[in-house]
Amino acid sequence: MYHGGTSFGFMNGAIGDWGKRFAPMVTSYDYDAPIGEYGQLRPLYFAIQKVIQKYFSNVPSIDYNNDAYNNIPDKFWIGQQQQQQQDKQFDNIKQQYNRWQNSEKSEKQKIINIQVDFLTDIFQLMGKNNSGSIQSIESVWPLTFEQLGLRHASD
Repeated sequence: MYHGGTSFGFMNGAIGDWGKRFAPMVTSYDYDAPIGEYGQLRPLYFAIQKVIQKYFSNVPSIDYNNDAYNNIPDKFWIGQQQQQQQDKQFDNIKQQYNRWQNSEKSEKQKIINIQVDFLTDIFQLMGKNNSGSIQSIESVWPLTFEQLGLRHASD
């Protein structure tokens, strides 16, 4: 995979049930994708470019001052106050997780509690609209849905 992307629902980390045991699974984004999720060119991108330029003479040279690296769209930046609120929320998740880790609950109960509370915190971060109901997630964070199983026309 040449560019990074996020995993849906932040639930990456394990796949399948292999003999009642989950197998670890991470996306290539979790490693070191040459192009970041927001289009930022990473060191691996430039290493790949050097190899390509060694064999092809017409490849343009690109440096870290390139627009794709520096101009991350404003929608990915949030205000300092909102960031502080989010930091507090995620600190709370960490504290709750530590309490559950030391509790008498079964492993399955701990996992369910962590996932439910994580989603609850996401909804709290979204806030409420003027009528007191939770805002739609699209009003806070734009969503993009991708179809599964798409193939290139030449396949």
